[in-house]
Amino acid sequence: DGKEPGEALGLEECVPLFPPEFNNNRGKQDPMSHLSGKLNVLEKMLYILYHEKKERIVLISNYTQTIDLFQNICRFYGYPFVRLDGGTSVKKRQKLVDEFNDPTRHQFAFLLSSKAGGCG
Repeated sequence: DGKEPGEALGLEECVPLFPPEFNNNRGKQDPMSHLSGKLNVLEKMLYILYHEKKERIVLISNYTQTIDLFQNICRFYGYPFVRLDGGTSVKKRQKLVDEFNDPTRHQFAFLLSSKAGGCG
């Protein structure tokens, strides 16, 4: 359908429904978190955790479309992340966990689908 993998579906069509000043003339790659109160709060929390607290975080969702939104926010703001979902091969899963946990690697967010499967 022409969409990039991980690209949020549906929000683009809603933008014309809002007044012009609501969009704030943000760039094309904008994760559009300003259209959702929860994502707006998440965006602010991520800023504090990354820039002020220097913490690593794990974001978990049952839905890969929500993980797509998290990924878009991380990419937009340049937050380093790894993603593990049902489409991640079994062989690659442990490598992602090891990469995230490695103190010498500059990782911030682990985006995890709770339905990725596995043995716990």
